[in-house]
Amino acid sequence: MRGLATVLALLFLASATNALYFILEGVEQKCFIEELPKDTTVLGKYSAEEWNTEQAKYVANPQQVILISVESVHLRHRVLNQKGAPKGKFTFTSTDFGEHLICVTANGGAQGWFAHSRTKVEFDLIFGDVAHADTGSSTKGAVDDLAVRVRSLKYVVSNILNEQKYQRDREAEFRDFSESINGKVVRWTLLQIFVLRECTCRLPANTIPEAVPCFQKDHLKVSNVLEVDGGKGERQKLFRAPLSRGFSAGVAARAGQYTLPPLPYANDALAPLISKETVDFHYGKHHASYVTKLNSIVGDDLKALSIEQITAKGPATVPGGVYNSAAQTFNHTFYWKSLAPVAGRQDAPSAKLNDLIVKSFGSFDAFKTKFSDVAAGHFGSGWAWLVQNKTTGLLEIKDTHDAVSVIHDSNLTPVLVCDVWEHAYYIDHRNARPNYIASWWKLVNWKFAESNVTFK
Repeated sequence: MRGLATVLALLFLASATNALYFILEGVEQKCFIEELPKDTTVLGKYSAEEWNTEQAKYVANPQQVILISVESVHLRHRVLNQKGAPKGKFTFTSTDFGEHLICVTANGGAQGWFAHSRTKVEFDLIFGDVAHADTGSSTKGAVDDLAVRVRSLKYVVSNILNEQKYQRDREAEFRDFSESINGKVVRWTLLQIFVLRECTCRLPANTIPEAVPCFQKDHLKVSNVLEVDGGKGERQKLFRAPLSRGFSAGVAARAGQYTLPPLPYANDALAPLISKETVDFHYGKHHASYVTKLNSIVGDDLKALSIEQITAKGPATVPGGVYNSAAQTFNHTFYWKSLAPVAGRQDAPSAKLNDLIVKSFGSFDAFKTKFSDVAAGHFGSGWAWLVQNKTTGLLEIKDTHDAVSVIHDSNLTPVLVCDVWEHAYYIDHRNARPNYIASWWKLVNWKFAESNVTFK
């Protein structure tokens, strides 16, 4: 019984779903919109009663005419235009998916179209297979009303299932679209991060100590942080990393991007022979400025080369500004490696290096005197070098002016260098270059010198 009651309730809902009634005043037209799938057959039933003032109720008026019109909103096409009796049916088939405008108009009965009357219209619509069955009922005979309602219920359920499928498809489409947008946002964010990282890494190394991974921070320790005076009371922090054997003044981390090579010791490690203030200015300002300048002017034809490779080409083949910046960067890096803190420093050259010095200059004292004379007597700015002649294997002393380096001569290998530019000693010794050279001798890194010599 409960199951039968449920079926009857559903049948009632199905039959009442599209039934309605409304009041027409005079020749008023009332319309409503129904959204229909394409090729859907619709059966409409209506019954009109006119208000009778004498009887004070709605009664049927056989002379009344009901006008039914149906129009496709999307196509602006008139699908149906029908005049009929106060009670009747109409049917049409939708030619397109979308909204259809269904309108009802009643005339004034016996009083004509322009008379004022009130008409109550009961209206019902049946869709799909049920409509087909009902439209044929007049020719095939009466169709059992319960069977019609069952088919109507079946159609309603089918519509619900189709609507659910449609909503699932829409949700899947929206989900795919949302995932596509999210993917594009993620890719765009990663691209922005990459561009920002690249731009950051191209800034001077001493101005962006936190720009990791440009500085390979995983190889650094807190104790390897160097502070230099940036001027105007500001302090700049520079990372120091372990130095590799050799004297390359820094290889481009990427094409055209060079970084300030780190000091091999703290900025106060050479004091009091070379003060912390001198190192702050000499390394933190002069040396750093050459790297910055090089990055701003190096051409595309040289960006793939290391600083040592650019310097080795010599001033005759490299544009002046580029060569000066690259060579000064190389020379200064080699200079810092030529020095070592007094604590733990090897006081004299090893036996085999000393033997080569004696073989080349007659004695160590003769070598020291000659080197000091060349460095002190060099006119203007420049460098005093101890080099090895690759052909003879002997050591020689050379001096170069301004930024010129000895490595453009492929037959010479630099062993040690002394910077005789005034900025290397003026804070500590003013114009007394010989006093600075005497301090330089007490800081010579003999282990580094020996690492650059080839013994035969």
